[in-house]
Amino acid sequence: MLEVEFTPAPRVLRGLDAIAAYLHVSRATVYRYIENYALPAMRLSCYITTTSLIDLWIITVWSHQRQTNEAEEGQEGHATSEQ
Repeated sequence: MLEVEFTPAPRVLRGLDAIAAYLHVSRATVYRYIENYALPAMRLSCYITTTSLIDLWIITVWSHQRQTNEAEEGQEGHATSEQ
């Protein structure tokens, strides 16, 4: 079972540098996550999000990816057993 430790009070992250530092990725990767993977960040004068939104997004994306991988593995195993 996946155990996640949430911070008691979410921090507000202002700007791509703060978001990138929290995720340990580059600014370009943050842009890509926003555009391609629906990273929850709102653009006002700069991008703003919270640590709790990002934590939830990570869990959701990871869970979806895991389910997709398991479904693909199940289909491969089924196709192999038919042959």
